[in-house]
Amino acid sequence: MTKKLPVIIDNRNGNTVLNALGNLLPNTEKMDIAAGGFEIASFLMLEGLWQHLNKIRILTGDSTARQSRNDIIRTLLDRCNKSIENEKIRDDSLTGLPALREALTSGQIMLKVHSASKFHAASCLMESNPVDFAVAGCSDFTRQGLTEDMELNLFTTDQAHIEGLRNWFNEIWKKAESVNAELLNVIDPHLKDYDPFTVYAKSLFEFFAGREKTQDEWEMSQSVIYPLLSQYQKDGYHQALQITERWGGSLICDGVGLGKTFIGLMILERCLHEDRRILLVVPKSAEESVWNANIRRYLEPHYALEMEERLRIERHTSFGKEGLISEKKLNYYRSRSDVIIIDEAHHFRNPNANRGKLLMDIAAGKKLYLMTATPINNSLDDLYHLINYFAQNRPDHFASVGIRNLRKHFLTAEKRMSDEHPEAETAEIAEQGDFLHSDELLRHVLIQRSRKYVKQSEGISENPLFPLRQTPRVIGYSLKNVYAGLYGEIKEAFDRDKPFLSLAIYNTALYHKKPDPQIAGYQKLIAALIRTLLLKRLESSFKSFEASVEDLLAKTAAFLKYYSPERFSAWDTANRRWWKLVQEHIADRLELSEKETENEEEDDIPEFAKDFDADQHDMNRLLDDVLEDMNRLTDFLSKIYRRFYLKGQEGVREDPEKDDKLQKLIRHLNEDNLLKNQKIIIFSEFRNTARYVAKQLIQAGFKRAEQVDSGRNVKNREIP
Repeated sequence: MTKKLPVIIDNRNGNTVLNALGNLLPNTEKMDIAAGGFEIASFLMLEGLWQHLNKIRILTGDSTARQSRNDIIRTLLDRCNKSIENEKIRDDSLTGLPALREALTSGQIMLKVHSASKFHAASCLMESNPVDFAVAGCSDFTRQGLTEDMELNLFTTDQAHIEGLRNWFNEIWKKAESVNAELLNVIDPHLKDYDPFTVYAKSLFEFFAGREKTQDEWEMSQSVIYPLLSQYQKDGYHQALQITERWGGSLICDGVGLGKTFIGLMILERCLHEDRRILLVVPKSAEESVWNANIRRYLEPHYALEMEERLRIERHTSFGKEGLISEKKLNYYRSRSDVIIIDEAHHFRNPNANRGKLLMDIAAGKKLYLMTATPINNSLDDLYHLINYFAQNRPDHFASVGIRNLRKHFLTAEKRMSDEHPEAETAEIAEQGDFLHSDELLRHVLIQRSRKYVKQSEGISENPLFPLRQTPRVIGYSLKNVYAGLYGEIKEAFDRDKPFLSLAIYNTALYHKKPDPQIAGYQKLIAALIRTLLLKRLESSFKSFEASVEDLLAKTAAFLKYYSPERFSAWDTANRRWWKLVQEHIADRLELSEKETENEEEDDIPEFAKDFDADQHDMNRLLDDVLEDMNRLTDFLSKIYRRFYLKGQEGVREDPEKDDKLQKLIRHLNEDNLLKNQKIIIFSEFRNTARYVAKQLIQAGFKRAEQVDSGRNVKNREIP
């Protein structure tokens, strides 16, 4: 051994497993490797260090799921093949691979698969002279596990420990199955000599991959949807097929009104034609009026039996909460679905939400088509998480196009944007910088065409397909005037740096006896998002802000009632008037939504953690802060009720004259020559604002006002 190794090997500051092996292998005679994750190309990083060993035994399996023997071997071989492809980026001559092939052929290296159960082992046992040693912990035998990911591994020369490892390894080894022959079949094509023409043809194939898939005879003569598509839609459809074939998924991000739905219908028809099983996931608000209506009109007359057998449609909200979709269905989608098509896919941008976890689970091994006009809502993380549904947590999924770490790629891009424009929102910077078209990765996986592209592809030179965009006219109003004396208090309560509202039920790590830094960081992020949400709704309308504060109070009160009924009872008695109004408002909002409709707004106040363990927390301090939050929220609401409602009818009947923003809108609708006697569409991000504005407009004399949101009128989208 050339130098003394530390007891803990964690891949930090040069203390990598790879470097440890580099020090240990020159004195090693035999090596036994157990690894849930294994890549054969990892041996190329040890070139020149292992060839003198008498025997290398490798035991692997699947650490993430209970799969069949064939599935485990297929996954292993695919991983090994990709690792060799990725290594070509670093060394296109693949130095050391011929020696690996020879060692596998001769039996110097033996690889076996354990398929009887999940396999989450991680150890390297080395026999040496004069003493044996081992590295055991959590590192996979992959480039990431040996060099990049922060791991926890123990280096030991304790002979009792080593004897225990040896006995364990020998026991599992006896029952495992050899896959040397299968692995040789993976390696051989990489070492084969190819003639120049074959190399040239392959280069052309790779160059044009993902750019355009040409029409075939079925599309031209038999497809129902294809003749209905404009040329740019056909281009998008072919490109989506090609991208998904190469990477496992694609993002279809054309703007609103450019016909993504019909591209989706064409992909759906193609999958039915190819006998694939499809899971279509759509918003509740678009299920009947958009998807079912078009499927009945165009596809059902031609594919009725095929759809009955191979098409399943689920709503976003089926994945929203635990128990809304049966385990039987989930098992079917995991094992039988071939393709997943998701409309409004940005609703799945949070991987920690229940819908995100379920999608990541069922998406493994599927082809994904993700449709959204807004792939970036808050940060570049939104894009990363959408792409990761088909990258499946493989950092090097795009290594062949130079992206060796998917997560790092987006973190670096966002940091660059933040450094260059510290005051601007990420989504705004990305749009101004044309990030979706200029980013080296997104050019390979994302489809987004501009109106200019559409006009060119359709051969439109005059009488444009789209109306000329007018310069926006701002109707000025003042939030200070809207909220009067409340405005300053609200800003202080939700200040980013020094908020006096603690949001204690979402920051429980602050009260944990042994806090986990990762959980603490996540909870801090959740609290920040809640503050941002409340401020966004504050600007939208007082009614939307009021509803969010009421929901936050209700969830905080539920926490207090569960963990301290006596404190809740005392608070209830002291705040009976306002608490009763809160409960009535929440009930009214639920009643206004159509039966079986759930809220599809992503920015809802989240539930408090279900895995909360009171015994691990300082409950007295936590409950004190929870009660303080409830008192502050109640105080806010009492002031909102007094500010925006008629005197004597606080919380019951709004006083529209006190809402400066609303009055400015009504005045413009009545007096602006451009708006008078016209059909007008008013958009709002939040349903509570939309319902409030519609109600007030009707009361102000606009009798033909109709209001639609994801919770009501979801079937009737044709407003006269």
